[in-house]
Amino acid sequence: MIDENLLFLKYRETNDKEYFEELYNATKPWLYGMIYRIVQKKDLADEVLQDTWITIIKRKDEFDSTIGKFNNYIFTIAKNNALYQIKYNSRYVPTIDSLTDGNSRLIDYNSPDKIIENFEKENELLKAISKLPKDYESVILLYYFAELDIKQIAKQTNKPEGTIKTWLSRGRTELKKLLRKNNFNALFSLFYFL
Repeated sequence: MIDENLLFLKYRETNDKEYFEELYNATKPWLYGMIYRIVQKKDLADEVLQDTWITIIKRKDEFDSTIGKFNNYIFTIAKNNALYQIKYNSRYVPTIDSLTDGNSRLIDYNSPDKIIENFEKENELLKAISKLPKDYESVILLYYFAELDIKQIAKQTNKPEGTIKTWLSRGRTELKKLLRKNNFNALFSLFYFL
């Protein structure tokens, strides 16, 4: 598995284009999937992804790997950029897909406050996910946030599909334990996959 923290630190230290490209390619599928899930428009998703990387490059010295993981750092910046686009971009028009949670159940998105509240809960979930073993964390992010299927994850990570299924199952089990232990039971209602 690719260690995004290490790649970012190497890029920051050397300013080497190859480290940046490897980091970008490793994070783009799940990051773009998450952004698109929020904004629901390709042109806005492309813009948010670009803005996110510009922010990362400008603030590269602000990231502290002793405090958190790079994936959480970039996720938070992308999420905030996407929410900004929704709130301030007049081109954003919600679609029926953006109003359902994946099981055709309506989510209450009557106001930007509800959207922000749901994504704050998602941020809490990310904190719990970051405490999982690296393999479980990566697979859960790719599967649930980037919405890649098992076959796509296996191809991207160069692991057998059976391994990905096992990591996903074990990751969900560990995540449930972490959420219960930290009293985040309210997240269960927001994230139907648990």
